Amino acid sequence: MDTLIQHAKGHHPTKDGKLPKMVVHVGRDTRSHSPQLAALVIRAARAMGATVIDHGLVSTPMLHHFVMHANGHLLPNIIPQRCNESGYYETMALSYAALLRTGGGRER
Repeated sequence: MDTLIQHAKGHHPTKDGKLPKMVVHVGRDTRSHSPQLAALVIRAARAMGATVIDHGLVSTPMLHHFVMHANGHLLPNIIPQRCNESGYYETMALSYAALLRTGGGRER
């Protein structure tokens, strides 16, 4: 039964037999039910033993950025790890500036 629960949680024992710690990133939007839904997700994740990082009111791309940067091994080597709101804006600004340097978006 324990193995079934571990697999249901998406965690598999490491070589030393321990389970990795779950970290759940939560964000919400401006819809009226969003705070209640986020609270429910947070309670459920904590009940399963996860560490919860509540980012509050954020856009979907921002939440994606936070998750990707919290899992730096998933990032290409050319992208520095910046798991915060200022890192999101800096990454977007640098990416836009790089696009402009290529002449991207200009009609020919």
